[in-house]
Amino acid sequence: MAPSTDVQGRKPPFIRLRMPGRPVPAAGRARKQRQVGFWLAASWLILIVLLAIFADVLPIKGYATPDFNAINQPPGLRWPELLGTDSLGRSELSRLIYGARVSLAVGFVSVGIAFVVGTTLGVLAGYFRRVTEAVINITSDTLLAIPPLVLLLGITVVLKPSLRNLVVGLAVLGTPTFARLAKANTQTMARREFVSASVILGARPLRVLWRDIVPNVLLPVSAFGAELIGVFIVAEASLSFLGLGVPAPQPSWGGMIAAGYPNLSTAPYLTFVPVAALFLTVFSFKVVGDRLRARFDLQEAKL
Repeated sequence: MAPSTDVQGRKPPFIRLRMPGRPVPAAGRARKQRQVGFWLAASWLILIVLLAIFADVLPIKGYATPDFNAINQPPGLRWPELLGTDSLGRSELSRLIYGARVSLAVGFVSVGIAFVVGTTLGVLAGYFRRVTEAVINITSDTLLAIPPLVLLLGITVVLKPSLRNLVVGLAVLGTPTFARLAKANTQTMARREFVSASVILGARPLRVLWRDIVPNVLLPVSAFGAELIGVFIVAEASLSFLGLGVPAPQPSWGGMIAAGYPNLSTAPYLTFVPVAALFLTVFSFKVVGDRLRARFDLQEAKL
């Protein structure tokens, strides 16, 4: 059969139809850019965590070792003063790495404590309701009503500035948020069909919680925890900048920023180096947390 032609005998132009399930190029490029951003953020976090863990075996100077012959030297291609030295001749690279150990320890430990305590209370309040929910809600609302900075300042002033007291203060600050998030997810999961089926079949409440509800609640709560680590790192840096964080000579990024601020006009790298490290770390936790939350929300929607 001869192909159809127009009046002048020409063949009509061939039109390529796009299949409904085929992604458009713009969406593919956006997805690829998000993947690249996620892996860059994850790579930075892995690098900074490894440096903090193995700081004692790295070929760098001690963070408290002064060198009065190398005061305020700018960054350059010389090891181990790649990032310069401060007003006492101490290596900025060394202080930055050991400061990362403090910031990451505060972020991970405080979020870990708040995650365990808050998730446990939230799951109990969301499933058993009634008196349990009322008591936990009153406690959470009371802590949330206090301004975070005022609460942290009060804890650090009363208990004296130290790494342990800072972790305790941040954990207390983050527990109500985890509790509310876990309670909301527990109430949603308790209405699912598979949970109702377990109850009808005679499963005990603790068995239903442990096998059906807790594994599904941990996913979105864990994604929020990744973002909260970055927030707590900023809180630690803010308190250290005010002199209420980790006491000297232990370095921290906030303390480095405070120490370099008076020399901002003559030695700006003393401030910009820890600021850049703080920004990249917090931004990376935000990117990773957003990616995990989007993925876990999608998995939860498929349940």
